[in-house]
Amino acid sequence: MKNPFIISGYAGAEYFCDREKESERLLQAAKNGRNIVLASIRRLGKTGLIKFFHEILKKETDIIPVYLDIMPTVDLSSFTSLLAKSVFEQTSNISIRTINKIKKWFSSVTPVISYDAFTGQPSLEFKFLSSGQVKQTLEEIFNYLKNDKRRFLISIDEFQQIAFYPEKNIEAILRSHIQNLNNVTFIFSGSKKHILIEMFTKENKPFFQSSEFMDLGFIDKEKYSSFIHNKFSLNGRTISNENIDYILKQTRTHTYYVQFLCNVIFSSAKRVIQKNDIDLILNQILLNNETIYHSYRNLLTKNQWIVLKAIAINGGVEEPSSSNFLKKYNLSSPSSVILAVNSLIDKELLYEENNKIYVSDQFFALWLKYYG
Repeated sequence: MKNPFIISGYAGAEYFCDREKESERLLQAAKNGRNIVLASIRRLGKTGLIKFFHEILKKETDIIPVYLDIMPTVDLSSFTSLLAKSVFEQTSNISIRTINKIKKWFSSVTPVISYDAFTGQPSLEFKFLSSGQVKQTLEEIFNYLKNDKRRFLISIDEFQQIAFYPEKNIEAILRSHIQNLNNVTFIFSGSKKHILIEMFTKENKPFFQSSEFMDLGFIDKEKYSSFIHNKFSLNGRTISNENIDYILKQTRTHTYYVQFLCNVIFSSAKRVIQKNDIDLILNQILLNNETIYHSYRNLLTKNQWIVLKAIAINGGVEEPSSSNFLKKYNLSSPSSVILAVNSLIDKELLYEENNKIYVSDQFFALWLKYYG
């Protein structure tokens, strides 16, 4: 029996919860030639939403979707190679004809067909003839798209990664090409919201006001509750609405942690899920991760650890430097707390959402609360 609670990748609409309004907004933007910046905190389901939306595009429009995750890229060369690979693999059949078409368009790159040793599936690899011709190849990719009569939507996941490339003016280079494409729209997705906001809202930045900003929030509790109930019920399991509410409360309705906890509960093979079962399973998850959590402690200062724990116990905090918060957890001066909070945000151990600061990893937050 397949576990219906997917914790990585995308398994199809059957295992995807809600996001109807978000999908409709993306669809209207794509149909009308508007680019979207899709931002959210980590593990909230951006990639799943994009994959789900791509399925909608294929069913309801003639727009061809292309997806690439640029987190593994380290420079313009690796970005350009991945972009070329993604465009041709996802818009054409891999064949000698495709290779010849690529050779016709590209003067500075050699396409090579390779085959997966286990599945036998073909894939394209691009080798640059010289390191100095990357910008030329990038221009040729966009010219190829521009001259294609079809319509495309290109979703670039973790787009903020370009800010860390060693080359200068990457944003300006990409913007100069993208603004000339009338048949291509883009989704710029990322989990480092502050970098994306700076890229797309500052007047001195090349992408200034070039895209709509879409902040992905949490899934509606009622819809998530219904989804969880249906998945257990369809597989012969019984779980009460009260216990589903308890799961959502413990995970703060954060997609990854909801999915992970439900996945482990489902795999326990219990037919009737009781609150005690949830507590035992959740406790085991926390204990399984203790080695990781202890390593965090070794990497932080004493003050950072104390502040992190206080925020976890408090369930988040609006004003970490307030006298009430300092007094409640016996913290030192407001300035030292703010310094610790800023450092923890930089380390991505804390994040800010709706003017409140939370521990990024909800399981870690629970461990800090009960064991830390």
